[in-house]
Amino acid sequence: MSFDADEVEESIWADDLYELLSQLDGLPAFIGGSSSGARTAIMFGLRHPEAAGGLLLFRVTGGAFAAERLPENYYNQFIRMAEAGGMEAICADDQYAERIAANPANGDLLRNMDPAAFIAALTRWRDLFVAGKDLPVFGVSEAELNSMKMPVVIIPGNDKVHDSSAGRIVHEMIPGSEIHSLPIEDQDLPLVPFEEWAPHEPEITRVFADFMNRHAG
Repeated sequence: MSFDADEVEESIWADDLYELLSQLDGLPAFIGGSSSGARTAIMFGLRHPEAAGGLLLFRVTGGAFAAERLPENYYNQFIRMAEAGGMEAICADDQYAERIAANPANGDLLRNMDPAAFIAALTRWRDLFVAGKDLPVFGVSEAELNSMKMPVVIIPGNDKVHDSSAGRIVHEMIPGSEIHSLPIEDQDLPLVPFEEWAPHEPEITRVFADFMNRHAG
């Protein structure tokens, strides 16, 4: 668990993933994810292009609606929590409690952390996130997307946080990328419940598996 707030969180996650895969002798690798996972995959491709055999991007986020909604989920609620109850309140929250259960050292780190430092880190990440609201993908510029050389496949989402247009824009900006649109329509909902994607899982699996088979080194 890291609170280095000099860059967007996805940069930290991408570097952590690179280090883990390096230790496992698992590089190069196909890197994929949904929503914030898609942003992390893009950041991995930008920061470690030689290690990315290809990117599988699902439910790409971008745009003003996501920029207004996601900071509350990611940052603001926890800033208020720390202001009201300090780090014990943070440790008691379900999301952080899960991280502590997975690695008890996270609990020691959080309990020993100055609430002001925690609040400052989340405030910085929130500000970086919101500053990217006019970018094609939060934290990633058009020039950066244009620079990507590895194979990329995109399956767009269909709600207001993961609008299909975000996936199409990324497809247009990454040279040679592929896009696969599922037989779904955009819905006027903040988030489509994930279980509604279940009927499409066989098609998603086929698309990603075919992509990896074609681009495996």
